[in-house]
Amino acid sequence: MLIKTKNKIIQYINSQNDGMISTGGFIKAGFHNKYINELIENDILFKIKNGLYINKDKVTNTGFYEVQKAISGSIICLGSAISYYNLTNYEPPYIWIAVKRGRKVHLPKYPKVKVFHFSNKQYETGIISEKIEGNNINIYNIEKTICDIIRYRNKIGIDITNEVVKNYLNRDENNLQKITKYAKQLRIYNPVFNYLRILS
Repeated sequence: MLIKTKNKIIQYINSQNDGMISTGGFIKAGFHNKYINELIENDILFKIKNGLYINKDKVTNTGFYEVQKAISGSIICLGSAISYYNLTNYEPPYIWIAVKRGRKVHLPKYPKVKVFHFSNKQYETGIISEKIEGNNINIYNIEKTICDIIRYRNKIGIDITNEVVKNYLNRDENNLQKITKYAKQLRIYNPVFNYLRILS
């Protein structure tokens, strides 16, 4: 591949697609798909999944951006959310995401993902958009995350759940009214109330 061609491709990917491109987008832009493998071999492009690639210089530390591009409609949740909100020292070895129950998900090659299937109400409640590493990322807000952690306490671990709830309660700003509201909406009021009562 000519250097001029390589630079033209990289410039296009970075300026038009935030460093990410699909095979279809690559061809539509007028580039031959044979260049994709060359760019991967030359450590310029990174394969997220079949048909989806990112400029290696644009790979994020969290992997949140890559996951949400690879799995549309996914929401950062549970272990990844508590890590983002600095509620724990736990560092999950994969990214925890929520999708709607019943949806079939094809996992990307990168990053490693743990998928939770939420009911419609559980999925739709508490979603916010946060600017993380320069990208808009869909994640559950901190109060919804507390409710989710308590719901899935046996999966994430009781010790981590206790740590997360204690750290939330020790924050200068916490919103117990909002947690209670979510707990009632999601029909987990009793376990949430008991955790808040015991640990507060």
